[in-house]
Amino acid sequence: EWTYSDRKKLEYTCHTAFFVSIVIVQWADLIVCKTRRNSIVHQGMSNWVLNFGLVFETLLAAFLSYCPGMDAALRMFPLKFNWWIPAIPFSI
Repeated sequence: EWTYSDRKKLEYTCHTAFFVSIVIVQWADLIVCKTRRNSIVHQGMSNWVLNFGLVFETLLAAFLSYCPGMDAALRMFPLKFNWWIPAIPFSI
């Protein structure tokens, strides 16, 4: 049987996974808004501010997920890497 603290840890881990999935879906939102008429192959990714934003938001999500002490400060628990993958189909 799950204890109350185990259930809360699972709940906070699910909150972290939800946050990470929002970040992953925002990748596609950003690229779709950038390339409304042209293909990404034809238009390219030459906007360095946009590229920095993509990398920065991903690194920030990873930092908030894996930095020690975030479980107490923001109640964000570390995720296994394969828990980042289920959000990818929603961004395609």
